[in-house]
Amino acid sequence: FLHFKIDPSRIESVARFLSRRREVRYLSATAGRSDLTCEVIFRDNSSLHEFITDVIGDVMGVREFEVDLELQTIKRAFRLLVDADPPVQDAQAQQAIA
Repeated sequence: FLHFKIDPSRIESVARFLSRRREVRYLSATAGRSDLTCEVIFRDNSSLHEFITDVIGDVMGVREFEVDLELQTIKRAFRLLVDADPPVQDAQAQQAIA
């Protein structure tokens, strides 16, 4: 996982660039310690090193980044969140809730 701090004016262009990279499996704009976070897949550490130095090193706007290595997958799942309280359709039902 790579966590990027990006110059605010360059977030969109860096995101577009990263999203076109074959190595990038997941990319999101984030709030908090990073501006962009992505999951990347490499064959080995040498490929990761090459990506960091040859690809990321040339991207304008990247101020800093942090690499987190996944040691073991504990759980990987996707669950669609369903609204537990769907919107009320009529005024009588709305009053019954109040």
